[in-house]
Amino acid sequence: MGMNVNRTVLFTLCIMFGMIAYAPFVANTLTIETCRTVDNSTLNLTPEIGPFVYVTAGEDGRNLLHSLDSSQEGLPIPLDSSLTLSPSRRYVAGIDVLPDSWRIGVIDATGEVLYLGADTEYHVTNLVWLGDEYLLTFLQVPSGDPYGSEQEIQYYWINPFARTYSLEVPPRTLPFYNELPNIPLPQFYRFSFDGQYMWLGESPLYNFVNDESVYLDGFRGGVPAYRSHRVLRIDSANFVSEGTYQVFIYDFESEMEQLIATFSPSGQMPPYYDQENAWSPDEDLWAFTIYRDTLPQYRHLNLLVLDSGSIISTCFGLVGALGWSPDSRYLALQGVLEGEDMDESLGVYIYDTQTGDIYQAYQGRADIIGWMAAE
Repeated sequence: MGMNVNRTVLFTLCIMFGMIAYAPFVANTLTIETCRTVDNSTLNLTPEIGPFVYVTAGEDGRNLLHSLDSSQEGLPIPLDSSLTLSPSRRYVAGIDVLPDSWRIGVIDATGEVLYLGADTEYHVTNLVWLGDEYLLTFLQVPSGDPYGSEQEIQYYWINPFARTYSLEVPPRTLPFYNELPNIPLPQFYRFSFDGQYMWLGESPLYNFVNDESVYLDGFRGGVPAYRSHRVLRIDSANFVSEGTYQVFIYDFESEMEQLIATFSPSGQMPPYYDQENAWSPDEDLWAFTIYRDTLPQYRHLNLLVLDSGSIISTCFGLVGALGWSPDSRYLALQGVLEGEDMDESLGVYIYDTQTGDIYQAYQGRADIIGWMAAE
C-alpha cells in the first residue's frame, strides 16, 4: 500500500511497539498543531490525477464551474444540486431545479452540456451513476396512501448519451420491500461505487443490474469503497463501556467481514452514516468527523489510518463535503480552519496527507464535485 510520510511514521511506531499491520488495536492520536495555508503555486499535482473541480454561485444566480488548475473564469452550467461524478470521472451529473419541475443534466470537464432532460413533476431526491453509461434518478412519489405515510421507490433509468429514459418501479413482491414496510426516502440509502447495489443498514441489498434482491451473509451496511464492492463499517457497541470503536471491512465476493482496527477518538463521533465521511481510493485512510466537548457542534476532521489504527487529527472543522484524489494523497474539503474566524476561513481546501500542507482553492461557500479524469 502506498504509504505516505505521515502514515509511514505512524506505522513504524506501531511496529516498534510490537503491533502487527491489520491487527485490531487502539492507537494514540497524532495532532497537527499548525493550521496555516501554503501558497497554491507550490501544489504540484501530477497530470494523472486530473483537475479538481468545484461549483460556486454566480451573481446572476447560475452556478459556475471552476477548475483548480485553470485561470479562466467559472463556466456557467445548468445544474443546481446533487452533483456527482461518473465512476470514470469523465462526466458530472446534476439536477436542474425549475419552478415546477426537476430535470437531469450531464456535463463534461469543460462545462459542455451533454444531456438535459428527463423532466418530472416529482421531487428528485438524488441520482446515482450506474457504471459510466446510465443514471438512476430517484423520485419522491406518494404510494397512494391517503395519509401519505408511505413512499415507494421509483426511479428514472436514463441513458444520457442516447437521450432516452424510462420509469422503473421495483415490484413490492421483492424481499427488499417485504422487510422494509415503510420505505425510507432514497437519500438515506447507500450505493456501491458503480451504482449496482443499494442498501440501507442491514436490509437486503437491491441489484439494479439484475433487478433483484440480494442477500449477503453477515452484511450489515457501511461506507462503500471507491472502486470495489467492499464496505467499511464502524461499530460503536463498545463505546459506552470501553470508549472505543471497532472498524470492520466487508467483502461482497467472499461474504466475509474482517475486524481491521479499534480506535478511540478524542471526542464524540456522530453516526458515521449521517455525517460527511470518505474512504480513500486505496482503502488505507478513512476521513471522519467528531464532536469535541468544548465545541459540540464543530465537527472536527480526523483521518483514521486503517493499517495501524492511528488517528491523524487535522485543524479543519465544520466540514460540509469531502473528496479524495484518485491517488489517495490529497483530500479536498469544504470547511473552516480551527482558530480562525469562521466566516473568513470558510472555503474549499486541499489537504496533502503526505506533508500536512493546506492549500486554499477557494474562499467562501462552494460545492465540491471532485477530481475529474485527466484528458
